[in-house]
Amino acid sequence: MSKLDPHLRSVIDAYFGAMNSRNESAFTACLAKEIVFFGSMSGVQIKGIDALRGMFLALGDKFPDLMQNPLRTFGTGPEVAVLVDLAFGEDATQGMWIFRFDPAGRAERISALYDPQPFQIKKARGVLHPSLKSEEEDPPLALDPPLQAAMDQFFETFNAGDEDAHMSLFAPDVVYFGSMSGITSSGVATVRGVFRAAQTSMGVRRLTPLRTFGRRHELAVLLNFRPEDSEGPMAEGVWAFRFDEQALIARISLLWNPAFFTKKLST
Repeated sequence: MSKLDPHLRSVIDAYFGAMNSRNESAFTACLAKEIVFFGSMSGVQIKGIDALRGMFLALGDKFPDLMQNPLRTFGTGPEVAVLVDLAFGEDATQGMWIFRFDPAGRAERISALYDPQPFQIKKARGVLHPSLKSEEEDPPLALDPPLQAAMDQFFETFNAGDEDAHMSLFAPDVVYFGSMSGITSSGVATVRGVFRAAQTSMGVRRLTPLRTFGRRHELAVLLNFRPEDSEGPMAEGVWAFRFDEQALIARISLLWNPAFFTKKLST
């Protein structure tokens, strides 16, 4: 598959439409019963459709003019990244939402990743999770140093073609998902194989990070790349990361439109 599944596209549109219209039933219709939601602003996971309904109602009550407008999607499914414009009164920012869908096309996990502006931290932290009080001191907006170092090393080692150093950044049981195969697999042997395929048959030997979303153990990086023998435009993608307590990569999802790779590999 080289394009986003039309049903998943409709669910994404319905999700943001329900958020902006404050339509509770339309919102919950997009979600799996055991939905897990992670927000980089609070750093807290919300589990289950009832808990997420509570967050939805609280946001609607406290922030009636909050708008979330999807701009672009990356990936074909069942994992999809969505670049989102957020507006609250005169303030605005952007974020990257990472969706994972179940076989029925309902969202079973959503990660909302962005660097919140100070107004959002102060006013929304207590709403998103009761244990976080809005009067508490604002957390720093920068990445934690170990995560920043891990991100820097990820791209440096890939671009240098240093396989062993690149593999050292992954947890032994790392989970991998790629848009091209649509398959989820685990283990360092999997990501080693992906590294080798990218550097050889795909001809992708350089990734250029453009922007990072998120601040805690879940991050998304908007980047561009192009096979070395291609004269076409740069391709853009989103690499979504989840780190463990040792700042090793516990999960990585490569989300992009693989159409030009499919053509390249079939010739």
